[in-house]
Amino acid sequence: MKKRIFAAALAAVSLTGCGNSAKGSDYEPPEFIEPYEVVEVESDFDPSAPWYGEFYNGLMNFTTHVELEDKLDRDDIKAAMRQLNSDHPDVFWIGVYYVDHKKNRTNVDFEPQEGIGEDDIQPMHSDLEDAARKLIDSIPSGLDDYHKVLYVHDYIAENCSYDYAALKAGNDMLIYTAYGALVNGKAVCQGYAEAFSYIMSLIGIEAGTVQGDTYNYIGHAWNYVKLDGEYYWLDITWDDTDSKKLPTSHAYFLINDEMQARTRRLEWEQNFAPVCTSTELNYSVQNGLYFEEYDKDEIQKALDSFGEGTCELRFADFDTYKEAIDDLIGKKKLGKLIDGEYSFSRDDRNFILSVYL
Repeated sequence: MKKRIFAAALAAVSLTGCGNSAKGSDYEPPEFIEPYEVVEVESDFDPSAPWYGEFYNGLMNFTTHVELEDKLDRDDIKAAMRQLNSDHPDVFWIGVYYVDHKKNRTNVDFEPQEGIGEDDIQPMHSDLEDAARKLIDSIPSGLDDYHKVLYVHDYIAENCSYDYAALKAGNDMLIYTAYGALVNGKAVCQGYAEAFSYIMSLIGIEAGTVQGDTYNYIGHAWNYVKLDGEYYWLDITWDDTDSKKLPTSHAYFLINDEMQARTRRLEWEQNFAPVCTSTELNYSVQNGLYFEEYDKDEIQKALDSFGEGTCELRFADFDTYKEAIDDLIGKKKLGKLIDGEYSFSRDDRNFILSVYL
């Protein structure tokens, strides 16, 4: 479960320059990369089933044994565990579980993650609640749901680091949880995603976690969220630059199916994954950084209005993006639009030119 460091890491060709120093001989034009087919997930799991609520309530007694009155098979429990990742990511302590039956009842026994004793579960859950409350209390008053989601996205990115060492060592399963992201400040993609889902559940915004793989066939987890009646995707892990010099990216903030398919695809075995078609609340659209056609004057306005930081210019399609890159980078016209030093990177999969001012 690797992450994107910043926009250049996804580019088929990535160039950085300062001022007008990029040499024309170094320039390579973008090449179109075929996106994944958009996968629509179907599932017969019913999260409103009484037994699922009973299952969760049993876990929240902070016990390692849950007894259910229904006779359920292992696939039912497996689906329930997937649902917990989205609905109740505060259930973070489970390592492995075992299912057996007695007459028409189902017994589920859990082993906590390594290093967590049964007596540790409730105090650790309290620590998670405290960390979540700290985040929520820091949300400025008066924000609408869009800006609350943006704030939480940026907060998690800025206060959590991707834990490569623990991932490699394989000795800390908390990095896959909301606890790892919010309490320890270290996680991998699953932890980032579950932290976001948990906070959304507490502030009353529909959201969840999904799994799939990236364009280079690495397992990954990210989020969906529902705003103004529309579903969107977001990926805090790949927007986290883990850098003191680069601010949090928003390349993956509220994207639709078509944008998502350029870098990842969903697993078939999933309880729920929405259809996301809108771009109305996409970060680039909301901030005047989305271009359906290439117009150098409009690019100039966007750069002028942005000030300092990372200006992520997103283009609606590959042809428009290529036209912009050929002109701004290939013909070295970008420097003429900027007063002062700058650098840039290309994301040929997402049709984004990031300019660092």
